[in-house]
Amino acid sequence: MSKRRVAMKLNLKTKTLYDFIDLFGEDCETAGDIRIAGFLIEHGFASRSTSVGLIGASPQSEVMALNALISPPANLVALGIASHVDQYGYLTSLIKQIEGSGFELRLQSADLTLPGRWPNVLDAMARTDVGILGIDARWAASEPGFWQTIQSFMKSHISFVYMRNMLDYEHPEFSFPFIRSMPTDCSLDMIATTPGSVWFASNPSSGAATRDLLRSSGLFARRVASDSDFAISLDAPTVISNESVADVIGKDGRFARIVLTSNASMADGLEYATGWSTVEPDGCWTGAQEAIIKLRLPANLGPQTTLCISGNSWIRPDTPEQVIKIGVGKDPVEWVEMRFADSETISTATINLNGATNDVPTVAVTVKVGAPGRPSDYGGSDTRLLGFKFRSLSIFT
Repeated sequence: MSKRRVAMKLNLKTKTLYDFIDLFGEDCETAGDIRIAGFLIEHGFASRSTSVGLIGASPQSEVMALNALISPPANLVALGIASHVDQYGYLTSLIKQIEGSGFELRLQSADLTLPGRWPNVLDAMARTDVGILGIDARWAASEPGFWQTIQSFMKSHISFVYMRNMLDYEHPEFSFPFIRSMPTDCSLDMIATTPGSVWFASNPSSGAATRDLLRSSGLFARRVASDSDFAISLDAPTVISNESVADVIGKDGRFARIVLTSNASMADGLEYATGWSTVEPDGCWTGAQEAIIKLRLPANLGPQTTLCISGNSWIRPDTPEQVIKIGVGKDPVEWVEMRFADSETISTATINLNGATNDVPTVAVTVKVGAPGRPSDYGGSDTRLLGFKFRSLSIFT
């Protein structure tokens, strides 16, 4: 291949999970698992080229989403993702849809229907860069010695395994015997549950670190102050509902390292330092022309690349638009401008950090309102000085 063709190929934009969601939407049954997989690929491994494996029947939407999530040169290794009868047709249809939609095909597949075959496949997979493995529990229940084999496999290489359909309350005749078959001395450590799956780490040490990583991110569960009566035990798995995936990833397909929501107040790492009104269930209004919010960052966060802040504005009737300026620090060197033509639209501003927040425990963000106003001055009942309603803040590493 000529150098020019190589350069042209490298310059092509690779479609990401963000593009997949934009085209196909999200599958509510698997969004939680996709969120965990994407976050761990981005932040749970030293290398961001971690591959994902799937064993047993998998929803087509999940396979397509994971294919879009994985970054080259990693792959999606799918083994027996459909029954033996329709395996070929399923894969053919899936590949056509992936490539026809403009996504790079990262799917590698093989049939895995013969009893006793999978331990040999696992041995081969252990020598690859697969870091997350999803297994259909219904398939696993048919394999003699499943738990012993998977424990051995995890010790040798794999970092995380999630068992789909393990908590299947609609089919307790299958689910409960499989759960009871898990040895009492099993070394796998439960880190999270979603509506469809149970996630495990290879040992209690990595499990505790991963649970702390998931909770500190704010993507999966509200962080609770350590002195609260409702503080969550570090030994308890993180319970994850199927929130939207789209609200935690950037347009480049990367998952945020931290998401701080305004309604969680101090317990969520936010301090409304100056210029803010009372915190509401869905956000917090500025109460002055300039407001400062402080963020408490977790230790060992690593270099931060961008900060995204979302919200909407109140626009005075005598003003065509509201202009909001946002900067990092109490006296920002650079400002990012947001313009609002209506009061309902929630927009997001992205600020390049360029190392400004590295190795500091607290970061200040300043919000400057161009034309604040009181609704009561224009016939309304609200006497507060409104301008910008802060909704959430994300930090990418």
